[in-house]
Amino acid sequence: MASCSSIFSPDQKIIMIDGPGVLWPTDEYFYIGGHVQNVSDQTIRYIEISIYLRDSQGFPLASRKTQPDEEILAPGQISYWSILFYDPDQAIRDKIDLSKLTYKISY
Repeated sequence: MASCSSIFSPDQKIIMIDGPGVLWPTDEYFYIGGHVQNVSDQTIRYIEISIYLRDSQGFPLASRKTQPDEEILAPGQISYWSILFYDPDQAIRDKIDLSKLTYKISY
């Protein structure tokens, strides 16, 4: 899995439990995915995950938003998520530094 950091508040109710990880399925696109978990004692709705890809100097390459597979997460529930990045000339893959990847979870 990628080394990455998150942008979050101390009272975060949804956490990344694995990922973001990268899958390179074809020459034209790749996915980044992982799992999130509701660590609160309340049901959470309308979760959004933002992924920010950066180069080795931390400059932005691409960003995308997605939602977990499950729209509503009960306390303790885990859900998978993934984001498709279209990269036909492989410009992102040639420059991406996974250690600089950051993410934000909002709800």
